[in-house]
Amino acid sequence: MDKDKMLNQMCESELKQVDIKVICKQRDLPPSCLQSRTLLRHHFLTDTGLEKAVAALDQRQILCLHLLNAAGREEDIEFFTRLYKKDHPGSYHHTFTQQYKTVFSKVKTELIRKGLLLFTLKRTVHLILEFPDTAMFEAFTHALLDKGHAMDTNKQARTVSYSQKDETIIKDVLNSLKKKFPAVIKNA
Repeated sequence: MDKDKMLNQMCESELKQVDIKVICKQRDLPPSCLQSRTLLRHHFLTDTGLEKAVAALDQRQILCLHLLNAAGREEDIEFFTRLYKKDHPGSYHHTFTQQYKTVFSKVKTELIRKGLLLFTLKRTVHLILEFPDTAMFEAFTHALLDKGHAMDTNKQARTVSYSQKDETIIKDVLNSLKKKFPAVIKNA
């Protein structure tokens, strides 16, 4: 997504009025930005108040922003786990939300609300893979772990929840089990 679309979506859909109030205060943006999201979009990309906002950061936060700039592309919340390691519980036995909720909260408080970072929330489609029997479910989850991946599973219902970005991993694991468990993926 380009910078203008991201800024537009952030200002129109993602930021609450309280977020806008904090951004305006941190960056010394004109009070008129509180009443007009169009004015907020315009002023957000100027250098008004940037020096003050950056001065409030610690060295690790500044370095993280430099790395983000050097990457030259959008990064997702996983990028910020480097900065907020103690707030990231890891991926084993945690859903995506459980893994990144605290990290996102820190990013929002310490970077977004200082008016230093654009963001949008990705709306992800989650899929559920249901297994006909326990043996196939167990073989699948073991093969998934052997390949170094963990996903949200429900042993009792014999299901695995995953997003579209993990679809190639799912197919790879299913293909590795084809000889023992012939499987067909059907859309419900």
